[in-house]
Amino acid sequence: MFRGCHMKIEYMREFVELGENLNFTFTADELYISQPALTRHISSIEKELGEKLLFRTTHYVKLTPAGEIALEKFKSVLKEYDGFIKQLELLNEGYSGDLQIGISYYAVNKYMSSTLADFKNTYPDVSLSLQSLQPYEILIEILNKRQDIGLVTHYETDINKDLNYINLSQEQFYIALPKNHKLANKEYLSIQDLERENLLLSSTDDSFTEYILSYFKSQKLMPFQIYYCEHVDLIFPMILKHNALAIMPEHMQNQASCDVMFIPFKEDNLFLNVSYVYRKDNINPTLKLYLNMINN
Repeated sequence: MFRGCHMKIEYMREFVELGENLNFTFTADELYISQPALTRHISSIEKELGEKLLFRTTHYVKLTPAGEIALEKFKSVLKEYDGFIKQLELLNEGYSGDLQIGISYYAVNKYMSSTLADFKNTYPDVSLSLQSLQPYEILIEILNKRQDIGLVTHYETDINKDLNYINLSQEQFYIALPKNHKLANKEYLSIQDLERENLLLSSTDDSFTEYILSYFKSQKLMPFQIYYCEHVDLIFPMILKHNALAIMPEHMQNQASCDVMFIPFKEDNLFLNVSYVYRKDNINPTLKLYLNMINN
């Protein structure tokens, strides 16, 4: 009676080959094993199952009723097994699996949309998970290994020793202000123009706020009044409400309302880096594929 089975996958494969052509000599040659070895392997299967699978005479080989059932079942098992092995190979090579990506609001349209589309078309079995966050939140998620890679804006002082950075661009800053502001007719604005003006800063991006305020301090200047904005969607309404100025990267022009204009900020040593960021010790093979696509 059959009580359990620990037979080898190779033995199942040999039985299927033999069950389809019913010739020991031919099967042994096809499998590049000796006929005695094939006989031992088939006998091992029969012993484990407690059933005779083949009628054997000096003239022919024939499947028993149990052998016919075994042949179909082994085919099904091997199909499942081979599919499983293929999935593991794809996973280990990065062709399937998951890739967690952190993005800032504007990044998908300007820097990532074509890359993401190309990657998904090339590797359709990869599951992409996108999460829109503030740049500092993306860095936290990556450092805590909850995301694989992120596209962030950052400054030279923000470099973390545990992360790799792939710089895509450097953006100069602009001054966003109401179109009816007294400075709206200027071609350029400098840090001196912002002295004694209302200034709008982000309350969620501490690194940017510190970056700007430290620059004011280095120039021995200070705004008249500082307002803090909690969400990117509120920036332009608050600029109008408080007749304020906001120091913003160039890409934010695409989101400005019709009552707000952008004037270049004439401070060459103030700029924003746009970079892909990922942990140096990340071993996700799917990340490697994505990095290859970025670099090519």
